[in-house]
Amino acid sequence: VGSSMEDGIPNGSWALFRLFTSAPSPTAIDGRRVVVQLRETDPETGGQYTLKRWRVTKYTADGGVESVELRPDNPDYKPIKLSAKDGEIRPVAEFLELVS
Repeated sequence: VGSSMEDGIPNGSWALFRLFTSAPSPTAIDGRRVVVQLRETDPETGGQYTLKRWRVTKYTADGGVESVELRPDNPDYKPIKLSAKDGEIRPVAEFLELVS
């Protein structure tokens, strides 16, 4: 539900996802569309999950990930900014393709 990923993923689309059975490396999914479980609610839908592009925005001195942005494809929406100090950031699945 929502139009933040349009035009690539239209609102109401059916899609195929790959479930992460273990937490992926934050850099391995950089730039990919992923479903992320949020600690707060998604500002667009009010839900606990969102589908956005995962983008690492800042690294720690030892090469770890300090912050990420969950970026919409639709430029009318703003990214969701998350950092390690906010607690666990949990990607749960990767978008593969539209089914219909």
